[in-house]
Amino acid sequence: MTLQDIADKLGYKRPALVLDDSIHLLVERRFSTGFKTGQLELEDQNRIPPFLKYKQAMADPRIFKSWILNSKSDVVLTLYNSVSSWVQELGWQVPDDIGFAQLERRPESQQFSGMDQHNDIDGLAAVDMVISQIHNNESEIPAFPRTTLIGATWTESKSILSYLTQVPAANPLIGHYLLILSIELLKQHYEKRR
Repeated sequence: MTLQDIADKLGYKRPALVLDDSIHLLVERRFSTGFKTGQLELEDQNRIPPFLKYKQAMADPRIFKSWILNSKSDVVLTLYNSVSSWVQELGWQVPDDIGFAQLERRPESQQFSGMDQHNDIDGLAAVDMVISQIHNNESEIPAFPRTTLIGATWTESKSILSYLTQVPAANPLIGHYLLILSIELLKQHYEKRR
């Protein structure tokens, strides 16, 4: 599933990625690289550079507001709930004026569409892996590290227009693409650090 497919299925044409630069660097720029690669399938005029100044915008939301006004994005992909508040402070309504999707949808964010990363299952898988290492008397860093990938699930809510207009978008392939932008990137980073 490509960014263009997501845009077509959800009805948006100018998706924007909003991240903090520290997360961007933590995952070795994989979020923005995946996003920019997906943008290659969009028409040139619909490609928006990622916004990587979240921390600065927390101190001064005008930084984000200026960027979003200039970008003319119609949907934001982010990790942060506060971004929704910032667009609403501009007088925009989510999802009527702009869509909003969480790259890691949390229990306290049920009003937002996005990816459920199943962190509880991730935790269980990690415990299972440690138990396996104990049973196999593995106490060193392995020469060939293993990883377990728990798939994410796309969940729609009121922050995406297609939810309200009943445009079919709850598609597991959408989850696959956003999964690449989120959980796999973080896990690869942590695997590399072991």
